[in-house]
Amino acid sequence: VGGETKTTVGDDDKTINWCEDDVIAVFDRTGEPREFTIVEGKCNGKTATFEGLVAAGTTDFTAVYPYSAAVSVSNGIVTVNAAETQTLGEANIAEGATLSVASFKKGDAAFDFKTAIGYLRVDVDKDDVTSIIVKGSNIAGQATFNAAGELQEVKEGKNQVTLTPNADVFAAGSYYLTLLPGTTAENFNITL
Repeated sequence: VGGETKTTVGDDDKTINWCEDDVIAVFDRTGEPREFTIVEGKCNGKTATFEGLVAAGTTDFTAVYPYSAAVSVSNGIVTVNAAETQTLGEANIAEGATLSVASFKKGDAAFDFKTAIGYLRVDVDKDDVTSIIVKGSNIAGQATFNAAGELQEVKEGKNQVTLTPNADVFAAGSYYLTLLPGTTAENFNITL
């Protein structure tokens, strides 16, 4: 599996890489998400090799990263759940909050995941911030995307995303929240 998707934003604030513990969902002809994990030693950040099982005879596939976001797929349109509650791990973006989709056919040597989420950077310079809350229209929740990662429809939208630190408070620095792209109207605010 080739691609440039990851659970942490790189030092240059742009690079997206795979991490060793990433898990993707692969939909086969059964319509159920199958869990695929990275083969040990087969991840260099920009590319990774995943393995898992699918139903015999399947030729067209749809994949979702992360596995936990996958809901269903129908006629090439994938339904996912974009996280409204995000908690930092060791990185500056919540593990599993990023969201990417891909489609491929049997025999493809590699395929690229398309990012299906927007990133909002918030800089923190105080030492008492315990959460970052973003409010807007349909910025999280259940939504559909095509294989190019383009938002098709917000099915069950949520109007708030909350990011919490992995400690009691955020250390000074830049943090990223993931939001459904292109859905926020003029009523948008951030609370620290």
